[in-house]
Amino acid sequence: MYRSGVIKGGKVERFSMPSLDGKNYGNVESESEAAVEDTPSESVQDAELPDEESAPEIQLSSPQPEEPDAPEPEEPAPNPEEIIREAQETARQLEQEAQRQGYENGFNAGREAGQNQAITEFNQKNLPLLDALAKIIEDLRNFKEGALNTLQPKVIQLALDVAKAALLGELKINPDVLVRLVKEGINRLKKTGSVTIKLNPALYDMFLSRKAELTELNPEILFEVDPALPPEGAVVIGPLEEVSVNPLELLDNIIEDMRELDAGG
Repeated sequence: MYRSGVIKGGKVERFSMPSLDGKNYGNVESESEAAVEDTPSESVQDAELPDEESAPEIQLSSPQPEEPDAPEPEEPAPNPEEIIREAQETARQLEQEAQRQGYENGFNAGREAGQNQAITEFNQKNLPLLDALAKIIEDLRNFKEGALNTLQPKVIQLALDVAKAALLGELKINPDVLVRLVKEGINRLKKTGSVTIKLNPALYDMFLSRKAELTELNPEILFEVDPALPPEGAVVIGPLEEVSVNPLELLDNIIEDMRELDAGG
């Protein structure tokens, strides 16, 4: 019979099992009892455990798993159609640039060649004509110089006659021109002594009516009538000199000076 100890409360009760061979297992029982005695009872274990409320709770924090880094965004895969389209556009631009450059180079080269050819053809066709034209111009220049030398006196005299006729017409229409010339003659004389104005009888009445204007320049103004003088002129006589204010004589003097200059040149 087998025996075993059962803990019940604080005591150990023996429990005998029937033996199959009827042998006495006393030693076994004693060993079992000794083992049971050495084992602390449940009550003892309960007494030794600390109070659940008084014991500090120890919380063990489990390590948090590290969050993996966010994966970097992947670049989109190149679109084959987009690559082909960009390549075609680049090729088209290169072709256009090559055509434009070729056109400009060809145009410039053609223009230069055309200009050179046109100049060559023009020289071949027109150089004889240009030489003939240059000779004609030279002949005309020589003829002009000879004609001027021959006709110059006649031309000058004709111009003089035209100028005199125009001047006489102006004096008849506007006799104040002669009065202004006499005033300039008085201003050219020294303002010492009396001034005598010699004039044609046809001009006497006009100058007498303008005596007040003349005396503003010189208070001693005298009039002298001379039928020998032309009706378009007068002479201003001072103490030491006299000044002719005949417009026609002034014109003759100008022409004579021009002739002397031309002869001297």
